[in-house]
Amino acid sequence: MKMKTTSILSPIKRIIYVVIIAIFAALLLFIYIQNQSSKKEYEDKQIINIFGKQRMYTQLMSKDANRIYGLMYSLEKYQTDENREEIKESIETLKKSMQSSKKEFSLILDAMNIGYLQVDDSQIYILQILLWMHRIY
Repeated sequence: MKMKTTSILSPIKRIIYVVIIAIFAALLLFIYIQNQSSKKEYEDKQIINIFGKQRMYTQLMSKDANRIYGLMYSLEKYQTDENREEIKESIETLKKSMQSSKKEFSLILDAMNIGYLQVDDSQIYILQILLWMHRIY
């Protein structure tokens, strides 16, 4: 009968293989977590950018409304037809600007109500974020 000789190196080899596999798995897990984190950070920045645009549109609309009010007030004061026509043209230009701002604001607001925002070539699902914010406040 032959005796089986076992080497002390074979258990050590197994341990080394297990350690190498564990390190490789930890590295893959780290890369995955880093990728997801950067994706989330990008989405957060885009959402902040969109909310900033919404704020800008509301400011533009309120400024245009204030300018229209001022022009309408000055329209009552001036008596010459030339000045009246210039003021009326300015009022029409401001109204068009307000309509454009309102349209852009409404498009983003509708998308937010649905829960998806279109940014560049991708969509961001924001319904979870809105629900989370609602719970906080």
